Amino acid sequence: MRRARLGLGVAVLSLVGLGGPSTLGLAQAQSAPAPASGAQDNQQTHPADRIASLSGLDAARGRRVHRFLRELEGAIPDAIEAHHTRVRAPTAPAPNTPGSTAPLPVGTDKLLVVYQISSFELCVRRAGGDDRRQLRRARESCRSEHGIRTKLASIQIAPTPPSSRRDEGGEITLVASVHLDGAYAELELEHFEVGDLDRDGRLEVAVYTREQTEQWDAGYRGGATLTSFSERFSIFDEALRAQLALVVTAGSDYGHLLGTVDEVRRVRNGGLVLIVDDVQITCGPAQEPNDDGECYGQRRIRLEYDAEADVYRTPTP
Repeated sequence: MRRARLGLGVAVLSLVGLGGPSTLGLAQAQSAPAPASGAQDNQQTHPADRIASLSGLDAARGRRVHRFLRELEGAIPDAIEAHHTRVRAPTAPAPNTPGSTAPLPVGTDKLLVVYQISSFELCVRRAGGDDRRQLRRARESCRSEHGIRTKLASIQIAPTPPSSRRDEGGEITLVASVHLDGAYAELELEHFEVGDLDRDGRLEVAVYTREQTEQWDAGYRGGATLTSFSERFSIFDEALRAQLALVVTAGSDYGHLLGTVDEVRRVRNGGLVLIVDDVQITCGPAQEPNDDGECYGQRRIRLEYDAEADVYRTPTP
């Protein structure tokens, strides 16, 4: 089965306004040098330091956020992407943010973090006790939990209180969090970008993921493990309210359509056009297969921006 061409830490997308380049450069991803963040940092940096390494946040605050997420989840979070901004002038909270509507004070740190949690570790920590016997029993009971959960969190760190001797920030608040995957699925983060995508003066988060599950099918070729997958292009606002949740392509080993987003173009009025490269394991009657027996095609998915609702929609026929 052909996989998507993009890889974590390799894909480079950059949305820029009309009048300059207006595409996300996915087609050049393979030849572009890998950035300092992403997969390489995950291999070389201690888990407690990855948030700071990925986002540019200072090490002390990064470790505090890691500890905060660990206590929140009950398992060790493994950050794979992060974005940090610091409030330079009194700023109103993002729309749809629960809680206070008071302006965020200068010096507030805002973080968007994608992290993964071991389902096995989460199960053991929830079921385990204080002694070795209870821990051993917990490990036995959790043996079937082998998945990885992936989440996106929006976090704020208040400015360091004047009374504090260390500049490590103040109270940490979870603004919102969302699951990027379904249960019992393996997810690959193909792309993560933060910017004002719809030109409303506020930040959005674009996430492109590939999710796959495996299951045994006794009736297929005398019994085989089949892989089902889907690729999703999602956009969230700063409060992690979904502005777009689009299944770009879905299929399985049976030979259904496979594809990957190759380019995203920004058009007028905040809209987007997704250019999707498709490959079919089973070719149509009018198609000429390549040496591997595959056929290629390309399609476009147009997304219209609804400024009043602050969401993206596929146009109605």
